Order: sequence, then C-alpha cells, then structure tokens
Amino acid sequence: MATLPVPTPARILTVHEITVQQVRDWAVSIDTGLVPLDPVGELLHPECALADLVLMSDATPAEIEQCTSAQLDHLVATAKALNPHFFRVRAALQGVARQISQSISSAPAPTSSAAVTPTSGPTPTPST
Repeated sequence: MATLPVPTPARILTVHEITVQQVRDWAVSIDTGLVPLDPVGELLHPECALADLVLMSDATPAEIEQCTSAQLDHLVATAKALNPHFFRVRAALQGVARQISQSISSAPAPTSSAAVTPTSGPTPTPST
C-alpha cells in the first residue's frame, strides 16, 4: 500500500491508498445512512468530505478539523494522487445525486383527482 507524508503544524500525517473494498464499504455506508450527516464536512472542500480524508489517512477527525484551507488542499491533492478510483466514484455519485435532485425539483406538483367537498347534514359525534 502506497503512502505519502503531508506535514501539518501538529505532526506529519500519512495519506494512504485505500482498497476497492474500502471504496465499496464507503459507498454502502452512504447509501444506507450509516454515515452521520455533516453538511460543513461535506461542503468545505469541493472534491472531498472531511470524513473521506480520515478514511484515506492516519488523521483523526479532530486533526482534520485543525487544518487550514491550504493544508486541506494539500491533503486532498495527495489523497487524489493515491486514490483516483475513489474520486471517480465520488464524482459519479455526486453527479447522480444532482440529477435526482434536479428531476425532483423540476417535477410538477401532484394534483388530486378527487375534490374534497364539505358534507351536508349534522356533524357526526363520537358514541360513548
């Protein structure tokens, strides 16, 4: 397994290759909702979630949180160099998610064929 060092102020992090099985497990964890929703972690870098960097390195989530934007860029570039297959799968899944989102938002609002009309007569009361 190939590894590359990435220096940070706290220590030198090691980014490593991940296996095809780890990519499959990652995709399943996303699909089944096993990964907690972290909007900031997902959106902070356009190519990679913070949790993805934890998967591809020896960094803890707390260490990733302490990185600057430039350090994150270096970590992501190193992770991309070692794991291009992961980034292809991630980009493809993001593309599918965008297409689904666009089709949902552009779908016409459902209409009801049955009109609701008020009934005439006394209102029923519950029996005691």
